[in-house]
Amino acid sequence: MTESRRNIFAVILIAALGCIVYANSLNNGFLYDDEQVVESNDFLSSWSNIRYFDTPRYFSGSGEETYRPGVTLSYFFDSIRGHGKTAAFHQTSLALHIACGILLYFFLLDLIPFLDRKRDPALIALFAALLFVAHPAQTEAVDSIGFREELIYTAFSLLALLSFAAYRHRTQRRFLILSALSYLLALLSKESALPLIAIIVLTDLYRRKDAAANRSGPEKFKLSHYAWHLTALLIYVYIRFVWMVKPGVLGSAMPGTGHPGGSLYTALLTSSRIFMNYLSLLALPIKLSAEGYYRYIIDPSRSILEPRTAASVAALAALAAFTLRNLWKHRLFSFCVLWFFIWLAPAANIMPLNQPYAERYLYAATAGFCLFLAAMLVHPHYFTTRETTPAGPSRTKPLFIVLVPVLIGYSILTFNRNKIWSDRLVFWREITMHPPATARAYANLGFAHFKRGMFPEAIAAYQQAIKINPYDDDAHKKLSEVYLDMNDYDSAQRYAETALRLRPDKAIDHKLLDAAAGSAQTSVRLYSEGAMNHNQLGRVFLRRQEYARAREQFQAAIRLDPFLSQAYNNLAIGYFKEGRYDNAIEQYRRALEFNPRLGSIHINIGLAYAAKNDWPHAEESFTQALAIEPDSAAAHHELDRLHEQMGGKRLNSIPDTPAPGKKGTP
Repeated sequence: MTESRRNIFAVILIAALGCIVYANSLNNGFLYDDEQVVESNDFLSSWSNIRYFDTPRYFSGSGEETYRPGVTLSYFFDSIRGHGKTAAFHQTSLALHIACGILLYFFLLDLIPFLDRKRDPALIALFAALLFVAHPAQTEAVDSIGFREELIYTAFSLLALLSFAAYRHRTQRRFLILSALSYLLALLSKESALPLIAIIVLTDLYRRKDAAANRSGPEKFKLSHYAWHLTALLIYVYIRFVWMVKPGVLGSAMPGTGHPGGSLYTALLTSSRIFMNYLSLLALPIKLSAEGYYRYIIDPSRSILEPRTAASVAALAALAAFTLRNLWKHRLFSFCVLWFFIWLAPAANIMPLNQPYAERYLYAATAGFCLFLAAMLVHPHYFTTRETTPAGPSRTKPLFIVLVPVLIGYSILTFNRNKIWSDRLVFWREITMHPPATARAYANLGFAHFKRGMFPEAIAAYQQAIKINPYDDDAHKKLSEVYLDMNDYDSAQRYAETALRLRPDKAIDHKLLDAAAGSAQTSVRLYSEGAMNHNQLGRVFLRRQEYARAREQFQAAIRLDPFLSQAYNNLAIGYFKEGRYDNAIEQYRRALEFNPRLGSIHINIGLAYAAKNDWPHAEESFTQALAIEPDSAAAHHELDRLHEQMGGKRLNSIPDTPAPGKKGTP
């Protein structure tokens, strides 16, 4: 088989495996962080909102904690092409995952000969890429749309490595520029791409060592080769810490969030346990959990003498010593270890992270483990001696007895894991079944029950969340929503007022949106949550027909979060109820500025025009709603009513809630 045909076959095989393993994920719903970042994010509904990408409003609109325009652009693309449906988002995530597998294959195909020239790299590179695509630890990054940044920054990082390899082979500056540009794009997708420059230097050192040993290869090591990458890094530092970040806020640290255990020392000790857990998950991925971080918050390491901590530190120290001792003797092994730990360095909790542990942090680092496993299974003697002949048929045939079952086993585990990510109720029920269950897990389980109309179960879950964390304002707000749908206005008002008391206005930076820098997404998140609490209390007053009090709450919500389209929509409903139709139309149109494709709001505008006897504009609005949602029964119904009343009969009613639609409901 020629080299080109071999590569085509490898690409097809990697893509086919990715499609098979994740076939059952394409119709999965929104869950976990998807609601905040994608599902309820009206910012993504119109390309016109891209104009806010260079302003602090990017953060309140995008739902991102840091400046990640590359990720947000991908959400724009999927939201508009898929009309907000989950399939479009999952298709893109799968395509990115497969792209990472293919890029990894070509990167390893080029690199492995420099790590050991006595081996044919094709089979090792192929199986490493297949293991990477099929590994169950990747499911959090692939299945959760809100964590797509892992896929994007890894893809750009691998492209940067491939481009740099092409530059070292051909010494053409265009490849060097492409590599540096890819590095910048990786950084603008997620700051965890920062260690890429160390990986580039590392691969160059291995190439230099191989060239010295074989008196051939690329030109000698020069610091000037990295000038373009350093320039890209400086540009990113300026964007991140001067232009698009609130002064004094660094990394992904969150106000009120500190090191596990309270100090850098305890954080590093805790990280030793975390890293050992990562290694065990890669080797035996059977205890995966999206909420696994919580145990490291409630039970951090406080002393190196603790048995679990001492064992983890000793194991990592032994691995480090063995790696350094065999740095050049077993270059492939040492590269795998260094790749793994360099990519995980940003997750070492040196700077406090909102979640000290997450399976998605493993996404790029997993490639090092997959390369090690592939090399071990393709050539079992690989790390015992370097003075062996290339493997022939007699050596490679037995390996499939182990390698293929491992690959199939990982694929089955991933396929089954996708089912857990399929639905909110399934996902959060599984999370709460494994201690320690968090208040957030129970709150999300309550929301899953609520979305299915299972009100008693929702109330029980929310009350359990409040029992675990009495200061969880979001659980109080969501419980108010349940009682409101049950027409229990007293309970709804009580919980809404409690939520607002727990998240008062004075805790919010009111000047954030006007600040020159504004990447403090925590402040933006406080903004959004405080606004949602006002919006919920306003909904209660609206249902009680206390329109003046409702209006005060909606206006307060809009002051806190000018992108909150629900507040404009609810304010408009209140105006309609008071007979102030022009004010209602104005607020409905404000809501449409953030999501022009909300058919329910077009229906409400049509009802307001009809109430004014403005038949042409009413008909136009209902027609626009049908253009967006051709199967909308509500739009067809209102248009038929309008045609029946064209003689001048005045419409004097509007539904207590907007027409059906997943967004814009009060």
